Amino acid sequence: MPDVARILIIDDEPDTRANLCDILDMFGYQAVAVGTSQAALGREDLDQFAVILLDRRLPDLKAEELLPALRERVPETDVVIVTGHADLESTIGALRLGASDYLLKPVNPELLHVAIKRSLERRRLEHEKRRSEAAFRQLVESAGSAIFIARFDHTIVYMNPYAERMTGLKSADIVGTSCIDALLDEQSIPKVATALSALVSTGELHNFEIMVRCHDGGHRWMLCNARRLDDYDGQPAIMSIGHDITARRDAEQGLYLLDAAIANLEEGVIITKASEEWFSSRIVYVNAALSRQMGYEVVEIIGRTPQLFEGARTDRTRLQQLDDAIGTGRAITIESVCQRKDGTEFPVEMHLSPVADPHGNRTHTVATLRDISERRRAEERLLQAERLAAIGKAMTGLAHESRNALQRAQASLDLLAADFENNSQATKLIKRIQVAQDDLHRLYEDVREYARPIRIEPHPCRLDELLHHAWDELIVKRSNRDAQIIEIKKINDLTCDVEAFAIRQVFRNLLDNALAACADPVVISVVWSNSVLNGLPALRVSLKDNGPGVSDEHRHQIFDEFFTTKTHGTGLGLAISRRFIDTHGGRIEAIDSLPPGLEIAITLPRRHQA
Repeated sequence: MPDVARILIIDDEPDTRANLCDILDMFGYQAVAVGTSQAALGREDLDQFAVILLDRRLPDLKAEELLPALRERVPETDVVIVTGHADLESTIGALRLGASDYLLKPVNPELLHVAIKRSLERRRLEHEKRRSEAAFRQLVESAGSAIFIARFDHTIVYMNPYAERMTGLKSADIVGTSCIDALLDEQSIPKVATALSALVSTGELHNFEIMVRCHDGGHRWMLCNARRLDDYDGQPAIMSIGHDITARRDAEQGLYLLDAAIANLEEGVIITKASEEWFSSRIVYVNAALSRQMGYEVVEIIGRTPQLFEGARTDRTRLQQLDDAIGTGRAITIESVCQRKDGTEFPVEMHLSPVADPHGNRTHTVATLRDISERRRAEERLLQAERLAAIGKAMTGLAHESRNALQRAQASLDLLAADFENNSQATKLIKRIQVAQDDLHRLYEDVREYARPIRIEPHPCRLDELLHHAWDELIVKRSNRDAQIIEIKKINDLTCDVEAFAIRQVFRNLLDNALAACADPVVISVVWSNSVLNGLPALRVSLKDNGPGVSDEHRHQIFDEFFTTKTHGTGLGLAISRRFIDTHGGRIEAIDSLPPGLEIAITLPRRHQA
């Protein structure tokens, strides 16, 4: 059964006290009556009463004199004045001193019931508000991100412990100061001030990177999401949640191909109810970033479990580490694999932090998920670069040592050819040996060129002009051939920041392959269109010939080193082309298109990300 509300009656008239007790008992309340103010103030259980009914005129004190003492003793208890002497001045005075309501004698039972229910409802709502605020503060203070709350005039009103640890600044020293002056260098102020002004009107700000000044004079980089709070302690405010990305920026400083991905990095947030196994806990909240990451609508996620994101490559043993840490109240960060709604899998960095109530009982778990696909690819590229450097060094030495041997062999073959000038069979064999020597020399040079470090200096170039130059360079190979290029330009702007020589070489390799693969008449269709790459504007060009094409198996291998379908060639042309495109931060792929022919699509960012 629910607890019965206790009501204290303070009235010097016995009949009135008895009457009020009967009325309250009829409505299911527990009434206690006293006749003087001293008797009321002397009760040790005064704070156990939900409402106090106070006679305005008592023999020892008036209500105006007793109210301040009651407010001090029981500030959360509503006091209802009951009097037979009503006047406007006394009513205003009692309300100013903290009375919640004012009733006239003789008391109307229904009006009394309404007044008490109103007081109890107000008390309940106040209790719920305090509990909600406590839960919110616990969530914020246990979060693994820096959280700042500031007014619209930039005055800081709150910073959480994580922010204190990250910046070295104390909340007591920084609250009440301007976030602009306390946290930012002069060069960052215009950008942040503009963003904050926009946030006040739009209500939200996502993926905003700022450099924060720390107590020791150093700086930390944060990736922030912010939103407007319509009511924080009675006034509107801005809450900013920032993740410390300093270590990530330092680690990836040399990987310029990842700059675009870092600038657009989004962090998903999941809040689940406490459970022995995090993957089996119920999701009560996700943010929009997680919805975008996973490809689900928010309503499709709420009420489900994180098992929704489990894929075939998700390591259950790593997930056990999450449960072990959360079960002991520790935060933890691991790397795992998640699966989107469309079935694709991607690697993530997961940070889990337990949330406890004021009694230390774990109530929720906050998880943040960061897509680390680009970082994994960068690590693979770094390993590839080191491997190619080793190959290049070895091939340089091998080519140098082999060149003298090949030259001696060539000289001997020349002498042998002179001796057998009249022997056609011997001459034919000698020429075949010479061709083999040329192929071996070209193989050495191609491998050394493939392994050579690629450095580019991009400048704005029209890609259609580079394509035409590459076609002109093949004029000897296409002489006496029926070959043409047909272009479809869906856009007018065909400009990108590229290294002209590298992209021209890519086009030349593709056009040369098409000429070699196709019988006359050769038709190469080129389509230019706009695209998006890693969230940035890009240009897409596809080249499709009318040759025999390749099988599905070969289509996935054509960019591999030393793979070729030609009778002659090293199989490095397309591999080198891919390296050129990768160095530009672009993408090259063989498209599964309708026959005949092979279609190669290249996507390059409009602006090079240094």
